[in-house]
Amino acid sequence: MPAAPSSEPSPLRAAWEALRPLRRIATLGALALLATAAASGDPRPLRLAPAWVYASLAALFAASLRGGGSILESVARWLVPEAPGFIRGYCRATTAAWAAVFLANAAAIAWLALAGPPEAWWRFAGRDVWLAMAGFAAAEFLVRKTWFRYYFRGGPFERLWSRLFPAERTARGRRSLAYIEAYRAELARRSRRGAE
Repeated sequence: MPAAPSSEPSPLRAAWEALRPLRRIATLGALALLATAAASGDPRPLRLAPAWVYASLAALFAASLRGGGSILESVARWLVPEAPGFIRGYCRATTAAWAAVFLANAAAIAWLALAGPPEAWWRFAGRDVWLAMAGFAAAEFLVRKTWFRYYFRGGPFERLWSRLFPAERTARGRRSLAYIEAYRAELARRSRRGAE
């Protein structure tokens, strides 16, 4: 059954509030990069801007972990309102993993901006970072589907994956099946009540 609405603030709002003291620093840092590039004529400070963005994303994702939820749990519940409560731990771990990915991107871009050849910076900041994140997102999706074995929507991918990784074979999969059955029964009850 769908989780009851929480009285605690959303993790995204909590993260935003936690970052309030850093907002001024973030703004001043961006202005300092611009001023340094303008004063020196050196483009390297401007190349640090993407690193600054990724570092900010890492801070936002990490800050969302201070409460009980996470940014990714909020997104999951927005996309799938019927998502069960047992996704929380996985969402928190995945939020932490994305924070690490963003931080690694920031470090790589900053290093290439300051010490690497401009072509390598352009290639990494403009293409390779996106390919790496797409690969990480695809791998996380497959891990999530295999971990939970939560096949609710029944699309072509879920039909294939449920044959390769049947839900009945793991405790987490059986928990997902039980949740789906209970949720569908609740929907049927609501539908019957609405028809009366």
